[in-house]
Amino acid sequence: MVQNTSVFTRGTGWLTAHEKTAREAVCLNGRWAFQPVPVPPDYRRNTGVPPELPPPLADGWDATPLIVPSPWNGNTWGNGRIDRENDERRRYYPDSVYYPSYPAAWDHAEMGWLRRCFAVPESWGGKRILLHFEAVMGNADIFVNGKFAGSHFDGYLPFTFDVTGLVHPGENELLAGVRRLHLYDEQSAVYAKMRTPYAHGSNTQGLGGIWQDIWLLAVPEVYIADVFVQPYCSRDRLCAAVTMRNAADKPRTVTVSGEITGWRDEKPLLRMDETAVEVPASGTAVITLETAVGGALEHWSMDSPALYTLALTAGEDRKSCRFGWREFSIAGKNLLLNGEPVRLVGDICHPFGPYMFSREWIESWYQLIKAVGGNAVRLHAQPHPRLFLEIADEMGIAVMDETAIFGSCLSLNFESDTAWGRYAAHYDGLVLRDRNRPGVFGWSFGNELFAIFLYDEAAERDQDIFYEKLIALGRRSLSLDPTRDFVTCDGDDDLRGTLPVWSKHFGHGLRDLPQGIEKPMVIGE
Repeated sequence: MVQNTSVFTRGTGWLTAHEKTAREAVCLNGRWAFQPVPVPPDYRRNTGVPPELPPPLADGWDATPLIVPSPWNGNTWGNGRIDRENDERRRYYPDSVYYPSYPAAWDHAEMGWLRRCFAVPESWGGKRILLHFEAVMGNADIFVNGKFAGSHFDGYLPFTFDVTGLVHPGENELLAGVRRLHLYDEQSAVYAKMRTPYAHGSNTQGLGGIWQDIWLLAVPEVYIADVFVQPYCSRDRLCAAVTMRNAADKPRTVTVSGEITGWRDEKPLLRMDETAVEVPASGTAVITLETAVGGALEHWSMDSPALYTLALTAGEDRKSCRFGWREFSIAGKNLLLNGEPVRLVGDICHPFGPYMFSREWIESWYQLIKAVGGNAVRLHAQPHPRLFLEIADEMGIAVMDETAIFGSCLSLNFESDTAWGRYAAHYDGLVLRDRNRPGVFGWSFGNELFAIFLYDEAAERDQDIFYEKLIALGRRSLSLDPTRDFVTCDGDDDLRGTLPVWSKHFGHGLRDLPQGIEKPMVIGE
């Protein structure tokens, strides 16, 4: 038995102690009302146009509460409710009824409304009110007090709406209208199998609803919207690109400074000098702070996962960002960590059910990887919740971070222009969410995309077009994240020589390994 001697952080809410001096947060998880909405019987599927989602009925709310976060059809996440008499699966598999209170009719709901009330404290007057979703599976139309706040299409990545003008002190109503992803299927006119113009994922794409956390945040009128910590160990420079957002109707000048402390002990170690920046009215500005490290920070590695906090002060706002002092790079055939060659051995797993998303399960999985001599994980086939990456940083697990552009589903619609726009937004969202994670050594922007060409017998001319689009997609991370050279489309070789990494999966031609490749070679499965 592996004894756990490490100390990992436990859930402490959305804000750090440093942030609480300027920001406030209320979690909106809990019991929500749910109203399934039937798809009209004459709806034409596979056109790319979803059915209309009519407003909720006043008396249409189900008596059973929906527990958010969870998919309303979470009991289908696995084998579902197996008909013990007639279903062939009964001989091999147990039921997977994770939410016994949920009515069986919810299993088949393709769209619906979710509702809850929330309170805005009087003390939040004068602040910007932000509504933050970690992930909603499907297309989400969000309304606050009956007014439209915004829409978001994806299944795995966070989004935030400024709802300041839609809320008032006291009780407010939040409505989320969600349509499952498959309602946006668009059948290619050329290839029979191509019909999904979105990042498909694996074992999760059929879910519907709010399946990760929701937060209501109060921030100053001029606030820190994003932080990108860039550790350039080989140059002994630590940089932080800070994006300021100004919600006021006139320009504001703020002074930004940073202090680096230990993550657990919060001992001050370094300072980033104060710098003033003018933020335009109703706009944003990016300012970069930097400092020499000079041996004040220990390197993060899989054997010694040292973590630090950058505590930023910007006018009235405060923001914290956890990071590691480490640098992944590529030299010839080698992946380097802090200038030294490193070999990664790890594991992958499809998300087979909600039980996999507890802290205890993730820690146990990573401990097993370590126990058999591993040091890495491939978060396979879709972006995983932040917790997977947070724990990897703490335990010393290197992470290949992957999108939901999952070729093994065999149905991605490369003929659709809409699809390529969604793929780009999805990949960008993954990089922007996770680029501060020290454990992330590289990006995988797709999985086995050759399958789309192979099983639909795509014409050579079309294959050339698709490859050019894939190559352009893969390059997007290099501008969003200049700190990582490692980019792969896992299982797809190196996309005709264009990627910095060559990758193949066991059984896909490994008996004929190419010779003379001067780049890292990866067996992703």
